[in-house]
Amino acid sequence: MLNRIFGSAVVALLSACAPNVTAGPVAAPTDSSPLPPLPASSAQAPPAASASPDHCKVKDMFSGVTVSAEEFERRKGAHASKFSEVPTTKATPLEACGVRESVEAIFRLSCNDGSRPFASPNQAHASRAGNVGVGGRCETVIDLYKIPCPEQTYDLYVDIYLCPVGRGPFDHMR
Repeated sequence: MLNRIFGSAVVALLSACAPNVTAGPVAAPTDSSPLPPLPASSAQAPPAASASPDHCKVKDMFSGVTVSAEEFERRKGAHASKFSEVPTTKATPLEACGVRESVEAIFRLSCNDGSRPFASPNQAHASRAGNVGVGGRCETVIDLYKIPCPEQTYDLYVDIYLCPVGRGPFDHMR
């Protein structure tokens, strides 16, 4: 599946890195602009988004998996304010459009007591333990972050490849 999505050159590169990379974090975003507040958490979150096999087709590694704006608003983790509100697994990761958005979400989420485990987005990004191979609804590469909270250390699985139509996970690199 990865070969179909990303092409053989990227698959070879990812294979060389091994699925449980622990050599250290990837370079973190350097933008220190203030982050917008999280949307107010409602008592009932919208139903989870679900991609059909058609949504899982991408034209190249930079385009990611695109869904409608409405479906993107319903992605896993979109309305969470605490880590405990977003239980994740490799099969059901937090979904974000790109590294920057995933790091912003990790930085904004809080522990059950209201504390935030990271002083900056760079620290949040440094909690990345590595990638764990393919997973999520479209079998894209999933990253694992270790989140230290007073109540527990959360294993937060993140899919950076789900984007609304018109955006891609690596737009900032083009």
